[in-house]
Amino acid sequence: MSFELNPLGDRVVIRRAARQTKTKSGLFIPDTYEELPNEGVILAVGEGVSKLKVGDYVVIGRLAGAPVELKLEGDDEPQIYLLLSEQDIMATLVEV
Repeated sequence: MSFELNPLGDRVVIRRAARQTKTKSGLFIPDTYEELPNEGVILAVGEGVSKLKVGDYVVIGRLAGAPVELKLEGDDEPQIYLLLSEQDIMATLVEV
């Protein structure tokens, strides 16, 4: 069974960026290294969100948000998504 996640109020749903497996210099990062990426893409926004939209790539605090494990439409396996308030987003990333 798959779900649709609709945030309420000023909340957004984010999928974190993929965890890095190798450093820029070519060293492999072990699976036991627990630091999570602090950027991701917005998948859904609540009706109270004013400055962000679906598809924005954003920077968040490493411990921000409530993790939700769900199988959304299009997922093969359950994934962990973050549900957080608009004020927990520190910046948007824009490609130049």
